[in-house]
Amino acid sequence: MNLITYKEGATLFQSIRTTKFKSMRIQLRFFSELTAKEATAKTLMLGMLSAKNDAYPTRRELLRKLETLFDTRLYGRSVKLGKKHVAQIDMQFVNPKYTDIPATFMNEVIDHLETTLTRPLFDEASLKEEKRFLNDHFASEYANKDIYASRRYQTLLFKDHPYRVPANGERDFVEGITLEDIKDAYHSMLEDPLVISIVGDGNKTLETEVKKRFKSKGKGTLEAFLVRQKFQAREDVHETLKLSQDRLFMTLESDTYYTDKDVWAMRVLNTLFGGTSESMLFESVRETHGLAYQVASSYQPFTSLITAMAGVSHENVEKAKSLVREELEKLKNGAFSDDDLDIAKKNLAQSIKKSYDTENSLAIKAFVSELFDVPLEKEDVLALLEDVNRDDIKRLARTLRWVFTYVLGGTSHA
Repeated sequence: MNLITYKEGATLFQSIRTTKFKSMRIQLRFFSELTAKEATAKTLMLGMLSAKNDAYPTRRELLRKLETLFDTRLYGRSVKLGKKHVAQIDMQFVNPKYTDIPATFMNEVIDHLETTLTRPLFDEASLKEEKRFLNDHFASEYANKDIYASRRYQTLLFKDHPYRVPANGERDFVEGITLEDIKDAYHSMLEDPLVISIVGDGNKTLETEVKKRFKSKGKGTLEAFLVRQKFQAREDVHETLKLSQDRLFMTLESDTYYTDKDVWAMRVLNTLFGGTSESMLFESVRETHGLAYQVASSYQPFTSLITAMAGVSHENVEKAKSLVREELEKLKNGAFSDDDLDIAKKNLAQSIKKSYDTENSLAIKAFVSELFDVPLEKEDVLALLEDVNRDDIKRLARTLRWVFTYVLGGTSHA
């Protein structure tokens, strides 16, 4: 893997040259900080932007065009990275060298991406359709109780935090978005700092054309992604909903963030704690006590938080809470074997290796490496992981503190 980086104004260009894939990917990522209404409008706008344009004024015409480009895929979506909202336009296509018209095909791909970005077709019919799609998305989240519980937990957890606005906005704002809001979201996006990523077998002509044609119109900078904000411990929240199993979320603050040297030790700690089916939580809550079919923990380096999650019957909620707390105390006291630690490190190493096998993941890794000055190469990351020892785990476990617990399910809780 070879990384080429170029900066100009508010635009960061990166080409991740690798022969691992037969396809290539160009991603345009515009970064901003939005209110819930603005995030909703931008999500709708991205759907409209990738559905049709001035050159291909219907969905069917645009899809037919993509089919002629060897089934090139194009989509727009909203994501979050730290406190930034990301408007992402993504084009994936076969490497031109595998076609019988490499130069022509490459130019058509770039032309189409440029048309998508610069010749939008925003109309009331499209807006109505995208509103229906987004409402269906929110409805499907509610229907999936795991997703709904997680979203509700995040809403309560981040209610006073800069990360509180979801990537796709909020359902309550969908119907009120106007065509003028969509146009405002589009023009605002063009002024945002832009990261351009190309992933694939290096093509200098393609890189040159992309750098020439795509630039941010603004003067902003790619700064202030990370917010170091202490979470004040708050009262537990218990909400009722008719479920076959209650959903339990228990939050720990670590004070170890993305750019800190202990971040990989904290990743190992989380893997040992509840990151895999061989973790301490899994062995205790599920295997030994049989309280939960699903139990796990996750670590968010952007927030420093570790969240333990479980689906348990209503009558076992309090017992599950106690077991989760007991497993944390074991970490603090070093009550885990060297084999347990070794297995956790090996599982995490395997996950790291797999993360280098997708174009999207490589693009994100390259960008984060540039922004936070963290290692990009797989071997360097694995070396940091290997250096983690049991003293690191005990030391970091003792810095963890409980800040919030959320339960969704039964009609009453102790």
